[in-house]
Amino acid sequence: MYQTKRLRLEIATVNQLIKLVAMDYSFVSEYGIALTNEYKEFVGTTDYSLDKVRRYPFTIEWHPFLIIHKKDKLLIGISGYKGPANTHGDIEICYGVTSSYRNQGYATELVIWLIAHAFENKNVGIVS
Repeated sequence: MYQTKRLRLEIATVNQLIKLVAMDYSFVSEYGIALTNEYKEFVGTTDYSLDKVRRYPFTIEWHPFLIIHKKDKLLIGISGYKGPANTHGDIEICYGVTSSYRNQGYATELVIWLIAHAFENKNVGIVS
C-alpha cells in the first residue's frame, strides 16, 4: 500500500478487478472499500487493467492501483501504467477519477505520485 496526503493507493488484485468489472458490490464487504454508482464511469479502464494483469502477471510493480480516498474510505478511481517501460525507458501513466472528485486536485496529487513511483525503477527514463 502507498499513500499521498489524501489518497491511499493499493495494488489491485485479479479478484478485485473481476468484482469491479462485474459491478459486484460484495467488493465492499470483502475489501472494506466503499463504491459509488459513479464507479461505472471507468469500468472500461478496469476491464483494460484486468486484461493486462492476466496477460502479464509477472509485472506486479506495473499493475493497476485502486485510488482510495482516505477520509471517505471510498474508491474514487483506478490508476497505473500502461505497462512496463519499453526498451527506450518510456512509460505511460493512466488514471480515471470519479466525477464528484474531479477538479479538487486529486488527479494532480495522484500523477505526482505516479511519476515519482515510476522513476524509482532504474529502467524508466521518460514518463508521459
